[in-house]
Amino acid sequence: MKALQTASSGQEPSSQAPTLRAPTTYAVRQNSAGSVESSGSNRSLNNVDVMSFHRFYKLGRKLGSGAFSVVHIATHRETRKQVAVKCIAKASLGPQDVHSLKQEVEVMSSLNHPNIVPLLDYFEENRYYYIVTPLCTGGELFDDLVKRKSYTEEDARVLMRKLAGAIDYLHSRGIVHRDLKPENILLKTSAPGAEVMIADFGFARPMNGSRRGTACGTPGYVAPEVVQGEPYGAEVDCWSLGVILFILLCGYPPFPGANHATVLDKVVKAEYQFEAPYWDEVSDEAKDLVSELLTVDRTKRLDASGILTHPWMDETRASVISMTDDSELRQRITRKCSDLLPALHQMRKHSLTHGSPKIRPSDMNVDEMELDEQTMNSDKEMLDRELADMDGF
Repeated sequence: MKALQTASSGQEPSSQAPTLRAPTTYAVRQNSAGSVESSGSNRSLNNVDVMSFHRFYKLGRKLGSGAFSVVHIATHRETRKQVAVKCIAKASLGPQDVHSLKQEVEVMSSLNHPNIVPLLDYFEENRYYYIVTPLCTGGELFDDLVKRKSYTEEDARVLMRKLAGAIDYLHSRGIVHRDLKPENILLKTSAPGAEVMIADFGFARPMNGSRRGTACGTPGYVAPEVVQGEPYGAEVDCWSLGVILFILLCGYPPFPGANHATVLDKVVKAEYQFEAPYWDEVSDEAKDLVSELLTVDRTKRLDASGILTHPWMDETRASVISMTDDSELRQRITRKCSDLLPALHQMRKHSLTHGSPKIRPSDMNVDEMELDEQTMNSDKEMLDRELADMDGF
């Protein structure tokens, strides 16, 4: 079994240097009116101007950190709009790392979909790269689900339709995500009915008609062919969607295990069951879709467009779990919702990434956006201190 590069490591095998888990970016710029001006693929990242991020944004609270980077809330100095920014130390990167980062910026600059987190800006300075994205204040999708009092099959269908639509969009443009998991599905805002957004394209790559061989992803969501070290393509994303759908429908993961080896052994054999009582109220159409996605033979696995046309996705034909006054049914549906939390914790322990940072209400307050050398130097010094303790810097 080929060694799996987990999402937490952010590295692909290389004879030169470990590859940075490059963040997704749109090469676009916010104008003074607050709208987005896209420079898209017309902007050459190999000849990008060395600009000061700090002239446009003021850093706020730290949200999290990775192997080579820190993530902060930042505020645009003119529009006062808050964003998230990933600050990457150049000194931590090898030549292959830089190539990977810039390749991803170029690839993702062409994407525009309502269920994909857009990247607002990209800066290169003498010591740092800055990747600017919207601030998704709703947190992770599954964290929101466990707060609900009830959760139905119809809820799962609505979510899957949006996720499959976004993945179908990516695949139609020759891009495979390679790391779909609940932690990478965010809510745009905390308002009811907020849009779901697929985030973190660190492993996303263009296929260009070829197949990949690098084993990467997150145990529990990774496809069998990746674990086996076989050439793979866009089918790996559909397997991951199958895992996510499984959890949405029943509240527990299809491939539980105490360690990576146990999980991956179940993955390559597709060892899962529709256990009672968790699946008793789930429709046969939903079970069929799960089975067509969690298929070891990738040539028989349903693709993203096939998901969208599956009978379960048809609103006029699909069975819906109806909320009635029957207390037993209410308890079963509510239990599924509450069971998502331990299921999510179990899956997370197999990855060192801890999901999206949590946004506090106080983070939405905007300070004065004074633009002076002292303020900018203070922000830079803060980054220096935070990144100084990281490995390789």
